[in-house]
Amino acid sequence: MAYYDPTSWIDSSDNLVEYIETKLKLVKRVRQVYSTSGKAFFPPWYMEMNIVIIETREILRLVEWIGSQGKVSINLQTSEDIYRKGHYNHTKPHHNPNCRTIGSNHVHFPTSKHPNLNRPTTYAHSVRPTNDYVKALRGFCELVNIDMQGVTIPSLWR
Repeated sequence: MAYYDPTSWIDSSDNLVEYIETKLKLVKRVRQVYSTSGKAFFPPWYMEMNIVIIETREILRLVEWIGSQGKVSINLQTSEDIYRKGHYNHTKPHHNPNCRTIGSNHVHFPTSKHPNLNRPTTYAHSVRPTNDYVKALRGFCELVNIDMQGVTIPSLWR
């Protein structure tokens, strides 16, 4: 488990959002796992986890879903902010605001100039490619310092 510092991916005129990065550096644990199924008699394709920041007791929400063609997406968020947004097994590369192209497996992060991760103009950094939702989830959690020890992940895909 370790926090990944994405500073090297942004322009020198931009900054990471300090209060978000401070929270991501703190140790977090999975508190509860929920999953749902897209259709009757199919395994779940959507999962939510309550994440607790050990030091502050703040609750975050991690959402993972499998989209069309096996695309895996993961968000770590509060009700107000998205802290990180992961894309795994997506088909299109990402283009950072500084014209740097990132592969189709990447994690978006907010900066002071590009804080809204729901907009296409955001920064991202590359991550190891995988089309396995469990490996994607574990890799994502490692980047944002979430301890998953002892957590049982529900079957989301056959």
